[in-house]
Amino acid sequence: MKIIHTSDWHIGKIVNDRSMLADQEVVLHQLIDEFKALVPDLVIIAGDFYDRSLPSRDSVRLANDLIDRLMVELACPVAIIAGNHDAGERIAYGARAYERQNVHLAGLPQKVPQHVDLPGARVYLLPYADYQVIRELYQDPSIDSLEKAAAKQVQAITDQEAFDPDRLNLIVYHGYVTSSSLEEAGADLEESESERPLSIGTTEYVPSRVFQAFDYVALGHLHGAQRVKGENVRYSGSPLKYSKSEAHHHKQYLELDLTKESIQVTKHMIQPKHDVRVIKTSFDQALTGQSEDYIYFELTDQTPVHDGMNRLRDKYPNIMNLEYVNIGQVSAQIEGKISKDKLSRQVADPLELFADFYQETLGQPLTETQSQAVETAWLAAQKDQEDD
Repeated sequence: MKIIHTSDWHIGKIVNDRSMLADQEVVLHQLIDEFKALVPDLVIIAGDFYDRSLPSRDSVRLANDLIDRLMVELACPVAIIAGNHDAGERIAYGARAYERQNVHLAGLPQKVPQHVDLPGARVYLLPYADYQVIRELYQDPSIDSLEKAAAKQVQAITDQEAFDPDRLNLIVYHGYVTSSSLEEAGADLEESESERPLSIGTTEYVPSRVFQAFDYVALGHLHGAQRVKGENVRYSGSPLKYSKSEAHHHKQYLELDLTKESIQVTKHMIQPKHDVRVIKTSFDQALTGQSEDYIYFELTDQTPVHDGMNRLRDKYPNIMNLEYVNIGQVSAQIEGKISKDKLSRQVADPLELFADFYQETLGQPLTETQSQAVETAWLAAQKDQEDD
């Protein structure tokens, strides 16, 4: 059985005030072309189909185009669950009509979880929901974490007479699944800046043992592709890089060849329209290059460059951010030096401290005129404080 596992499309994502919709349109249509060529038995999208619970008009347009292609051009079922960014009600809208066309939309949790039947296999769909929602659904006051919520849903599956452990059983889930103990929850996971916390403390983590009854666990939420435990509990990751912290990711979707006895995983790398990169260099050196990628600059200059962002934008039209990585270090060194001076002198002369700061920051001493201006300002500030 051949299965495609992808997740976290985040249609309509905005990064640093820049819409990613044009990039998403190119890459996601490209993915569907590749899915068709692979002729899978099932395509899974494990949550965060949209980036917002109230997607924009253009986001809905793209989503409609993609679902239409999945429905018409693929000769296999497609399963899409809601993630924590989605509104479950919107993912579920029209689900019965779509199901007749072999597109299975699981937006809201059900007491008996939704499933998709395949020859010799069953795939269970657990859309994201807060544990309070699951507690209310089952009228079980003991559910006070996402772990207990997931365990309750799994129990509702395995308690059914229709659950056959000899059949190939898969489950689709969106959240933090860890192989570590809850005391070290998440220590085995690579997270990024893009993922929105699901709860407080360790209540958002679900131990992988909760899903031990299943032959494959298709996960969404984390944007970096990774295994959790063994080969059969996996995050596919997002198809595009959605933050600076994802610059080192190798974006992919997974092709799984599954039997009851074995699993073979093939990683298909995704080539974006524009990559996300971090470049650490000086401003002058940065001006010698050019790129249309999404660039986060870490400038090594000791002082800020006037209008640096706009000057770099001429060469890098998709520049995302500019950061001076050494200035913070210099400030910390100065702060440390000033603290030591305070300790050694008991009472620090603020004018001397400012002169030291100016010298350390700009590499030159205050002029006599500047010193007089600083002293005048300091005395005026003291007088205002006394008057108050």
